[in-house]
Amino acid sequence: MRCGRVRKQLSLFLDGRLGEAKKTKIEVHLAECNRCNREKELLSRTWETLQEWKETDAPPGFKAQFWGRITREKQATRRERKAPVSPPRLWRWSPALVTGIILFLAIGLYVGAPPGRVNEEEIQISGQLGLLENMEVIRNLDWLGDFEVIEQMEM
Repeated sequence: MRCGRVRKQLSLFLDGRLGEAKKTKIEVHLAECNRCNREKELLSRTWETLQEWKETDAPPGFKAQFWGRITREKQATRRERKAPVSPPRLWRWSPALVTGIILFLAIGLYVGAPPGRVNEEEIQISGQLGLLENMEVIRNLDWLGDFEVIEQMEM
């Protein structure tokens, strides 16, 4: 017998509700399989513990309080489902809005500080902060980007 089938029938086996043929097959399997045997022991101990359980009396009005709370929780859940949070109208237009903002910023950056130009004021501020070690290198960046000129200088 396979472990899965044995485990499914362990409860019936422990209750004595199986026929002799199945009972014998399970006993043979349990003798050979440690995992299923451990499962049987755990299930057996669980049932023993549950049989020792003593019932207690609930306080007066417990049942009414319990079902009242269940009813209130259900109503609260229904209210939450009925009032979905709709996004503001601005969010519905967010893809177009984001695209417009990106375009606006890109154009503003391009017009405000065209690429390739270094503002004299920025160079002075950088020099005062001690960020520029060699001002001549920065002023000649276009010249340094021309590899043919550099190769000619090395020769």
